[in-house]
Amino acid sequence: MDEIKNLSQDNSKSKYEELIKSYKEEIKKYSDSPRKAINARNLLAFAYFKANRIEEARQELLSLINDFQNYTAYRQLINIEKSEGNLDDAILWAYQGLEKYPDSNDFIKQLILMSKEDKDSQEFIYSILELLKNEKER
Repeated sequence: MDEIKNLSQDNSKSKYEELIKSYKEEIKKYSDSPRKAINARNLLAFAYFKANRIEEARQELLSLINDFQNYTAYRQLINIEKSEGNLDDAILWAYQGLEKYPDSNDFIKQLILMSKEDKDSQEFIYSILELLKNEKER
């Protein structure tokens, strides 16, 4: 993780390519126990994203979601879709994340922030959030 923090100052693509290789090697070490590789796979997806290899980042995150319902993968996918201008997709991923993790305030916060950007979904999102609030109070 420190490697990525250090790279935020040096945003060169070649540095992220080095990280991608490193994370792939780490993942191979856990081929017999895929759950142990989840953190490295999330970091790999982030490195793909920073290296502008967006589709590879998406595929890695989708795989983590399909295989493990990974919380961090949902959050990263939301951020990628937002940064790529795919607000509708980001909103859908936030809803799916909230469905899997109903006690997560992170997905609720994401939906609120995105609703401010997307006026068409604003009323709908607030009504869903009100329903969620009522469910939690029961």
